[in-house]
Amino acid sequence: MPAPLSISLAVVVVLFVVLRLVFGRGSFAITRTPLTRIARPITVVDAIVVAFATLGLALHCGAMFYRPIVSAIPGTDGVVGLINAMGTPSLILYVTPAILLLIGLRHQNPAAMVILTLTLVAVGVTMYNGAPTSVHLMTIYASVTVLAAIIVLLISRVTVRRAMVA
Repeated sequence: MPAPLSISLAVVVVLFVVLRLVFGRGSFAITRTPLTRIARPITVVDAIVVAFATLGLALHCGAMFYRPIVSAIPGTDGVVGLINAMGTPSLILYVTPAILLLIGLRHQNPAAMVILTLTLVAVGVTMYNGAPTSVHLMTIYASVTVLAAIIVLLISRVTVRRAMVA
């Protein structure tokens, strides 16, 4: 992944965090989202699922675009090889965390979830159907942007109780 693309994506994520800090409503801006009307809480279990799913997707992406860095992590050589072989194990190692991510965020705004689902599908399709790398990178960019927006702008809080669907 080209450095300018990675840097601009990091900037987009940071801008979402700044939006929450600056425009969040309440005495503690980090605990409030600017999109209070459509924001929903997330349970601790769902937050853990989202975190691990995101790490799994990041590992998959890192194995493809930052192979030397990911391979330097002890115990990742086998996984990196499976991912880059682009066979069934690679597909499973993409689809599993993608589905877990959607499960963990299932109580969030339905429109946002449809958009996230579509971007994740687009990433998978462009990865496994031989699309040009530039197209695949743009789908990754879109997917990460949507995911960051959901996490930063739509999750109202993490709660130990069951998340409300209302």
